[in-house]
Amino acid sequence: MIEGLWIVQFQALHGSDSGVVVLVNGRVLGGDNACTYIGDYAVQDGKIVAQVKISFFRTDVRSVLGLPGDAELRLSASISSDLIEGGMTLVGERGPGLVVKLTKRASL
Repeated sequence: MIEGLWIVQFQALHGSDSGVVVLVNGRVLGGDNACTYIGDYAVQDGKIVAQVKISFFRTDVRSVLGLPGDAELRLSASISSDLIEGGMTLVGERGPGLVVKLTKRASL
């Protein structure tokens, strides 16, 4: 089952970072030391697709995407037991995104 508490690690052109997310009832809720992550997800055929809004509450921290502020990202990743690996891109834009790895820490 995908529902639970997950550690999220991501790598982009401007660096790397990590945070936590809770996946529950089709919702993504989480954050890190500078942002909140809020969105929705769906699972089908061993893959997860999510759309997540990243909102900064600290303006002194630079985004690993090199963006000056909030963003909306789309996740597409494969699920393998307690590991999710894939990528995230900016909604509506092409170009480099994030490499993402989620590791499950607890089930709900």
